[in-house]
Amino acid sequence: MIEAKINTNTLSIVVLNWNDYSSTINCVNSILNACNSSSNSAVNTCTLYVVDNNSSDESPDVLKRWVEENDENIDQSLVYLQSYDNLGYAGGNNLALRKAYSLGCDYYLVINNDAIVTKGSIDELLFSLSKGVDIVGPAIVDPETGKVQSAGKKIDTYFGKHTAYKDLDVGLKDVGYVSGACIMFTKRVIDKISFLEESYFIYTEDIEYCLRAKNNNLKVACNTNVHIFHSSAGAIDTRYSKGIRKYYQTRNNVLMAVKYFKRPHALIYIVFMLVRIVKNSLLFLWRGNFFAIHMCFYGFYDGIRLRDGKIDTRKNCL
Repeated sequence: MIEAKINTNTLSIVVLNWNDYSSTINCVNSILNACNSSSNSAVNTCTLYVVDNNSSDESPDVLKRWVEENDENIDQSLVYLQSYDNLGYAGGNNLALRKAYSLGCDYYLVINNDAIVTKGSIDELLFSLSKGVDIVGPAIVDPETGKVQSAGKKIDTYFGKHTAYKDLDVGLKDVGYVSGACIMFTKRVIDKISFLEESYFIYTEDIEYCLRAKNNNLKVACNTNVHIFHSSAGAIDTRYSKGIRKYYQTRNNVLMAVKYFKRPHALIYIVFMLVRIVKNSLLFLWRGNFFAIHMCFYGFYDGIRLRDGKIDTRKNCL
């Protein structure tokens, strides 16, 4: 890790919960341990926002009580925020980001609740921002297999292919985008491009945010010396939920292409997306997962219709 201290003022860390308070508590504890074990803290004030995105389980009661019990026993500040509607990934995180921004916070870290922060990682990500980087992410590693999920990614705007870099410990690397599982940025980013895009509801927000930043001459990089553990399985792994995931990923990629790519690029990108949908559908057909096939094509259809927001599963998924 880089042993260098930078002069910063305030850092806000946002952890979004939805029906998984156990993972959220583990994630926050890893952040607290990382902050408390640092002998070279890069921030004067650190506030951790725990946001519940209208969970239907015991999360609101458990997390609110946990925050109240632990806030007095730590050096950092713990803040609990409750949303009374499921706002999606961007909307839930923006709830805390807007609050922190209104208080004049200098640096922001958004991290998935099923991620685990390693010692020294927060300080080194902050150090990256002192090197002219506006948005930075760590290398994402699967805790069970040790495989690198990504050390930043690039996107081919012609053929729609997303490629993950896998090289570790090569320092700061310019990338197309970094994973929303753990993304840190400066106040300057919000000043210039505002908050996360809420119209997607879930998936693709990290790509869109980085593309929007790069279109505004902001620098996006991955610090490959920082390793964050994040399960590749994710929170939605059931047969039904996988179909929902395919819907959002397909639809939102089409929406992003229409908005950010030049017209010839967007058209080619969308055509190749359709080719991949057909190819994947053959695999789903072999597995008998007809729902996933339906949701892939439905997502594509909604994307070219420019439909965004949260899908009504009662009307559109049955």
